Amino acid sequence: MTIAVVGVGSNIEPDRFIPLAREKIERAGDVLGESTFIHTPAINRPDLADFRNGSWLVNTPLSKTVFTHELKTIEDECARVRCEDKFASRTLDLDLLVWDGEIVDDDYHTRKFLRDSVEELIPGFDK
Repeated sequence: MTIAVVGVGSNIEPDRFIPLAREKIERAGDVLGESTFIHTPAINRPDLADFRNGSWLVNTPLSKTVFTHELKTIEDECARVRCEDKFASRTLDLDLLVWDGEIVDDDYHTRKFLRDSVEELIPGFDK
């Protein structure tokens, strides 16, 4: 089993898609914790609705490759539309932030809300 932290974001119907994704991620492992979800402005896109962002702490038997694929499958099942604009609105964004104690997403270092959510789930992480 491996402990992972998954960053979660949505700015299209977050009240619908975040809980739906939370149910679906249970097939990839046990959710051990959930950070506080906060509203954050859309990065580089002041014309878009704010995102709701938080993280889940997951204990999974899957390999990193299979787990990451499962996150993308859940996004697809939650009507995620992929486009060239990296900062476009979305129903759901699931990013693997921490895998087995190691930071695996570069955005962790540049986005305080990601660091704060990981710290909430794993106090003292990355100190």
